[in-house]
Amino acid sequence: MKPIWKALVVATPLAAVLVGLGCKSGTDGGGADPVQAQLKDDLKVTFTQVPGMLDGLDRLLTAAAGGPADGVVLVPNGNIVTGSLAADLDGDGTRETTVSGQAVFIQAGNLDAGATVTASGPNGGNVSADVQTVGGTVEITGINASLGAPGASTQVNVTAGAGTIDPATGNVGGFAYIEVLSGQDPLFATVYFEDDGHGGWRMRVHGDSDSFEFFVP
Repeated sequence: MKPIWKALVVATPLAAVLVGLGCKSGTDGGGADPVQAQLKDDLKVTFTQVPGMLDGLDRLLTAAAGGPADGVVLVPNGNIVTGSLAADLDGDGTRETTVSGQAVFIQAGNLDAGATVTASGPNGGNVSADVQTVGGTVEITGINASLGAPGASTQVNVTAGAGTIDPATGNVGGFAYIEVLSGQDPLFATVYFEDDGHGGWRMRVHGDSDSFEFFVP
C-alpha cells in the first residue's frame, strides 16, 4: 500500500468508532443513571459496527492498492489527500453510512513524518487527530471530536485522547477523555481501548465525575 493512503486508512476506523458515540439507541435501564445507561448502549451499538468497519477498511485498502474502488473515493492533491467511504455499519446489507476524511501531510506521501487527519460521519460527528507511523504501529495523538447532530438533546465531546492501531490485527489501544452534555449535569469519563485477553480489544469506561465503570462488549 502506498504510504500516502495510510492516514485515511487509519481515519476510517477511528472516525467510525468515535462518531458511533453519537448514535442513538434505547437505554438498558436497570436502575442506572440514564445518561450513563445511554452512553453504555451507544458504545454497545458502536462495537456491533466493527464488522462493517472492517469490511470498509478492506475495500479501502483494495482501492489504495489500485484495485476496484468499491464504494471508495480517493483524491490526492499534493500533500493533501481527501476521500470518502460508504459502509454498512448496521449490518442490513445496505451501505447507509458515509465517512469522509482528509489527510494533510507534513511531507507529501510520508506518514512517518506525520499528518493531520480530519474525518466526519453521520449525525454531524467529526474527528481530528495527528497520525504518524512508528515502525509497524500507527500512533494517534491530539484526538478531538464533537459527536452528535447540532441541536441534539445529547452531545458527546472528546476533549483529548491518544492511541495506537496495529494494522496487522486491527486491535486498538489508548484512551479518550469524553464529556456528555444532555441538559443535566455534565458527565465526564475516560474511555480506555485495551486488550480483552482473548486476542481482541474492548472499551473500558471509567466515570471521572461519577463513580462508575463498565466494559464494552
